[in-house]
Amino acid sequence: MNSRGSSNAALGAEVYRLPFAVQGAKRFVLSIFGGLTLMVSIWAALMLGNSIPALGHESRALFTGILVFFVVLIVAGFSAAWWVLSRYPHAFVVRERAVVLEHGARTRVVPFEDVLGLDQRAEDGTYVVAVADGSAIPFGNDHESRAAARALVERAGLEWTQEPFRATRASTNRA
Repeated sequence: MNSRGSSNAALGAEVYRLPFAVQGAKRFVLSIFGGLTLMVSIWAALMLGNSIPALGHESRALFTGILVFFVVLIVAGFSAAWWVLSRYPHAFVVRERAVVLEHGARTRVVPFEDVLGLDQRAEDGTYVVAVADGSAIPFGNDHESRAAARALVERAGLEWTQEPFRATRASTNRA
């Protein structure tokens, strides 16, 4: 179930938040392109206010060309980097009544009734939430992911069949 209008109050308090690495990458992109913007702005202000005679005879077209190049580089580079990073979810959140995959405007909310179980992929150990609509939500394989898995199992009413690798609904347990 995709939901844009679900209020946080309707989903209950946040039980566990697992931020993904894309958040750090977004901060890095902001700092790099922010620094470039600051440097180009200072350079342009100094050049425009410069009264050194040797630079006074330089072509204004060269200055304008360099300035336009840097502005296009910053705008295009930032836009491309942000577009790539926005394609990835930035947090997996276990709330009191649902699990939420925060993905900007496309936040996905899955009520616990629609969570069938939790499993780990054999090839990389990534935890995966099985959803009633047939989809799956992978969310990591590290220590913090294990804590998120435990919070999900507890809040969703699942039972561990092979702790900490697999959990299912009590009604679907066949082991």
